[in-house]
Amino acid sequence: MDRAGSEMMDPGRPSSGDDTAAAELETALTVAVRDMVLRSPRLTELAGGARAVQGMLDAVENVWLDHDRVRIHCDLHRSESPRATIVFQPGSGAHARLYFLLGGLLARRGYHVLAIDRPGHGLSGGARGDCTIEEAIAVSGSVIDHARRRLGLPVVLMGSSLGGLLPRTRPGPSPS
Repeated sequence: MDRAGSEMMDPGRPSSGDDTAAAELETALTVAVRDMVLRSPRLTELAGGARAVQGMLDAVENVWLDHDRVRIHCDLHRSESPRATIVFQPGSGAHARLYFLLGGLLARRGYHVLAIDRPGHGLSGGARGDCTIEEAIAVSGSVIDHARRRLGLPVVLMGSSLGGLLPRTRPGPSPS
């Protein structure tokens, strides 16, 4: 159990709500980001081709955590030979799946990547788009605790845009 909640027993599925709606949302987000990358010859080439793009998406694992009575979703990109775990905070209004290409590329280079859907974003619970900075920092702390406990590697914080500022504002000891 982490300081704000507990892990879900089945890491691949949300614990409550409409499973069909959750699966449809995940499919819609995945198709949208896949198509965005495939429309860009540069991004597709960076990934190693269209089959590699799909392979990166197929390799994403769903991780679910309870945090302050809200179901938090993270995308986990596993490395075959990890040196550390990167806990990634997306930018304002963004979701973890949007960064699948980055997560997949970092996994190829020896890092597990745990990308966070803040409350109200992506597949996480909560009012859509409604997450305070304080909540984002607290969720980040819970995800860091999960990464340390479950993946057992040094933790590095990384983010995009607003998500890049959050590691600098995290109270307490440094991640690793």
